[in-house]
Amino acid sequence: MLVRKNGPKAPIGKYQVRLTAGNYSETKPFNVKINPNLKGVTEADLKETFDLAMKIRDRESATNEVVIEIRKIRKQFEEGLKTNTDPALAASAKDILAKLTVIEEDLYQTKNRSGQDPLNFPIKLGNRISNYER
Repeated sequence: MLVRKNGPKAPIGKYQVRLTAGNYSETKPFNVKINPNLKGVTEADLKETFDLAMKIRDRESATNEVVIEIRKIRKQFEEGLKTNTDPALAASAKDILAKLTVIEEDLYQTKNRSGQDPLNFPIKLGNRISNYER
């Protein structure tokens, strides 16, 4: 799974930060202002960029959640198949597992094992969603 260390940058506005440690808690206000070096960029442009980044983040999260769910389902099927004696049920389960694998492999590159592997295997939908400039 791809894990990002940062999310979309907050748009211009007034915010608060709270620090809590043990029984101590303090809240301070702060403002996010437009970078004065940005020429020809409006507050509306930054808000639109933020809204798009949030949509992309949400899609990225949904993609990762689907992959996690597929892996949970696969594990349940595999556990059930260990004690199954019905060949028809086993065949149906294997067919479902094969279909789930196709979906998972469309969403996530399952062959990546080392830092070099992304050069050898194509990127998948989850990576395409994730790899945009924030």
